[in-house]
Amino acid sequence: MSEEQFQQVDQWISLYINKEISHVDFDSLKTFVQSSKENREYVRKKIEVGLSSGLADPDINDFDIDRAFERFETKVKEHSSLQQRFLRYRNRTKWLAAAAILLLILLPLGSYWRGSTDVKDSFSDMEIVTANGSNTRLTLPDGSLVWLNAGSKITYSQGFGVADRQLRLEGEGYFEVEHNEKLPFEVKTTDVNLRVLGTQFNFRNYSEDATVTVSLIKGKVFLDNNHNSQSLELNPNEKMTYDKSTRKMTKCSFNAVRSNSWTHHVIAFDDEPLQQIANDLMRAYNVKIEVAEDLKDYTFYGSFNLDSNSIEDILKALSMANQMQYKYQNGKYILYQ
Repeated sequence: MSEEQFQQVDQWISLYINKEISHVDFDSLKTFVQSSKENREYVRKKIEVGLSSGLADPDINDFDIDRAFERFETKVKEHSSLQQRFLRYRNRTKWLAAAAILLLILLPLGSYWRGSTDVKDSFSDMEIVTANGSNTRLTLPDGSLVWLNAGSKITYSQGFGVADRQLRLEGEGYFEVEHNEKLPFEVKTTDVNLRVLGTQFNFRNYSEDATVTVSLIKGKVFLDNNHNSQSLELNPNEKMTYDKSTRKMTKCSFNAVRSNSWTHHVIAFDDEPLQQIANDLMRAYNVKIEVAEDLKDYTFYGSFNLDSNSIEDILKALSMANQMQYKYQNGKYILYQ
């Protein structure tokens, strides 16, 4: 399917979760789900994002499993004569039960949550992935807000906020963390780990980048280097930079508000090498870019609104610095002198 078709599917899912979907759109969504295993998995993950983003019914905490199944049966009869089988899951937290209902109405995966073991022992990992060309805003179970930039992923236990508040990050995320002295909020990555009680910060660690950065907007964060015993503490308007080649962390003063401009669909370059700029543009626009070897370390400044500028607009602006040219060839943009 094309990107436009998947955007339509995402819109149906959002309408469904918010109880605003029409009969016609509901039938279209069911057809999509039933057409392939890949489609079922795609919708399942999108619904998980919707649940953890707080998009579901605000009265979900007053969930009544029997009444919900009655509503489920009624809705399915209204939209299709297709007979569906489903299991009732009684030994789960209210959140897991609510999630099961929303998943089952579209995804007949009878083994999604099975068994009656202790809730904590049965927690599995949640994985939220943001594709290139988009970003995602979600609310974690503890109430903390997360924005995931393009090409990023977070992984956390379904018990997040019960026994701990640990998650793994790949890529870039902006966090507004709910304060909780008893359960520190921890972000783990390949190179640097972060611990806070409640704060606002931007954390960037793409595997292809030469550095890792953490920019603190509010509060205080504690950083640990995974490769040695080095630790750092950041205060507001300070930035930590970890060099992957030397494996050392340094910090400097910085206008940290600029670090999360991407959450407002703005891409900004502040004396950054062209290869890193190309990586950011590839993720933001879901395109392929090849940079000539002799241009990779050239640095550029600039700020562009992604909603009002195309990839061509940005490349044209960069080329006006007379340091590079570009062309589109064989399905990718080539940057050269």
